[in-house]
Amino acid sequence: MTEPEPLQQIGRTQVRYRGRKLTYFSGCDYFRLASHPAVLKAIQDGVHRFGLNVSASRLTTGNHPIYRKLERALAKFFGAEDALLVSSGYLTNLVVAQALAGNFSHVLMDERAHPSLLDAALHFDCPVLRFKHRDTASVKHAVPRCGEHARLILLTMAFSRTTARAHRCAII
Repeated sequence: MTEPEPLQQIGRTQVRYRGRKLTYFSGCDYFRLASHPAVLKAIQDGVHRFGLNVSASRLTTGNHPIYRKLERALAKFFGAEDALLVSSGYLTNLVVAQALAGNFSHVLMDERAHPSLLDAALHFDCPVLRFKHRDTASVKHAVPRCGEHARLILLTMAFSRTTARAHRCAII
């Protein structure tokens, strides 16, 4: 695989790509908050108060009260019963799949699914049927193959094989 041409960041919300100035909505900084002055100040304050890391995973000796405080604040903000912080989008897909395991009889998956969704599908412990990328007719054809009383989950995303970059990933 060839390495994609790098994006040249212009300010906080735009990039230059192949000579064109574009508004940037991709990558892992969806809302371009990573360079926002308030976020940078909060990070600086957090480093001074808590240090750079907790030296281990939460399951061993690395749990910190601030994690639970943030989880409670997120749950309240979203009107949810609870929230769980996960360190990456890849792990999020694995965690969600493990939590939902046993609830579905079949996984329907986009043929261009991100590798994290492919790995997550294994945790559902049920057959995985692939459908053509962004093709609703292909999904419609796959559904009857699962049986009348099937409990389905559909995993999809937009993924560009030419740039090998995931633009958006979601478990639906």
